[in-house]
Amino acid sequence: QGVATWAKEGLTICANSNPLDSEVLDSLGRCIRTDHKSFILFNIYAPCRGTTIRREFYEALRESMSRARRETNKPVILCGDFNVALHKYDIHYQWRTVRVDLLSLDQRKCLCGYMNKNTNTNTNVNV
Repeated sequence: QGVATWAKEGLTICANSNPLDSEVLDSLGRCIRTDHKSFILFNIYAPCRGTTIRREFYEALRESMSRARRETNKPVILCGDFNVALHKYDIHYQWRTVRVDLLSLDQRKCLCGYMNKNTNTNTNVNV
């Protein structure tokens, strides 16, 4: 596993392969931050299994992205493999689906709030 960001030489100011400030999470190689002249890019390969590690990953990512925005006042862009799918038919291995309707109300509010707040989309999930 791992993630890489390719950019033309001279277009990045710096790169950080340990942006989550967590020895355990950063050692997994699932996130890289690159600073550019007018924006900051986070490229991820999110964990697909284990609710605890996924939650810890996304919480650390959210904090790191928020900190980058506060410290630089630059737009922050998130891209990569989120290991999520909107529709059941988008998933090859149906047994790996997470039934949102089985999540607690607090979990659904947290997920939908994060997605609506940090993306240009509306999840349209009834909570």
